[in-house]
Amino acid sequence: MLDKGIRPDNNACGALAVGLCDGGKVDLAYELVIGVISGRQFEDSTLVYNALICGFCSAGRIDKALAIMSFMRRNGCRPDLVSYNVLLNYFYCDEFMFEEAEKLLTKMEDGE
Repeated sequence: MLDKGIRPDNNACGALAVGLCDGGKVDLAYELVIGVISGRQFEDSTLVYNALICGFCSAGRIDKALAIMSFMRRNGCRPDLVSYNVLLNYFYCDEFMFEEAEKLLTKMEDGE
């Protein structure tokens, strides 16, 4: 799309990110989204960020998921309940990382 000069809107970018992440192609989804975001070709969308966060958590790459959450904040897009739930599910249910989950809950309560 981008090579042909077609700029995806939020819905198209969200659909591509969700589809690619569901298909296990998280790195490709990340490249697409970051390319579009860095070109400021669409508004920041929690749907797109959440798809990436979920995809990287599913792939066991929590460091990348947390980096996306940080990137999301820096770009003025506030994490929502879904953002936190995905990470908390990973910390509590998948990896039993209770201290990290508590830190995340504190951030969530503080509105960070």
